[in-house]
Amino acid sequence: MTDEIIESAETTSTSATTTEQQSNVHNSDANTTTESAIQKPEKQTDSQETEQNTDQKPDVLYDLKLPENPLISEEILDEIAGFAKKQGLSNEQAQELVTRENTAVQRYINTQISDFEKMSEQWKSDAQADKEIGGPNFVKNSEMASRAINEFGSEEFKDFLEKTGYGNHPEVIRFCSKIGKLISDDTFIRPGQNTSTEKTDEQILYGEKYAR
Repeated sequence: MTDEIIESAETTSTSATTTEQQSNVHNSDANTTTESAIQKPEKQTDSQETEQNTDQKPDVLYDLKLPENPLISEEILDEIAGFAKKQGLSNEQAQELVTRENTAVQRYINTQISDFEKMSEQWKSDAQADKEIGGPNFVKNSEMASRAINEFGSEEFKDFLEKTGYGNHPEVIRFCSKIGKLISDDTFIRPGQNTSTEKTDEQILYGEKYAR
């Protein structure tokens, strides 16, 4: 009876050892599977790779054109092309930006011209209302100013007054009208004008008291 108990205990121990070994093998296989899953990510399928390639837009070769009578330069085209590339725009969309940029510049120039014309007209109104050169004397003073400009002004100076509108400025009219009045006076001596009269032989020999 004792021998049977001992044999049974040994059998139980051997079975437990075998079960433990099997458990260790199972755990080892599980660890190996986990490490394999971590170290080797799942390979993408062909459909997934195709979808990603489709999302990547190909590089666009921009062929931008300046509009007729352009107000922007070729350098601006390069800047717009660089911006369009970063934003992923098409060539048509980038060309639309070129048109908008040129239109914006034209609008700015038109505004500047309008402001300039308003300023020139305001100067003229101020000159007409001026107490010294305006009122009933405005036409006469304007004529005197024009006479001075025509007498001493170069073509470049006249062109400058016309393009800038300064020909209507009250102070320009005031200054030039005074010069015009001076040259209208018969006593005014123009630069280079010979005011001496030819002397007779008696004046040269005996002095001015023998002048005829």
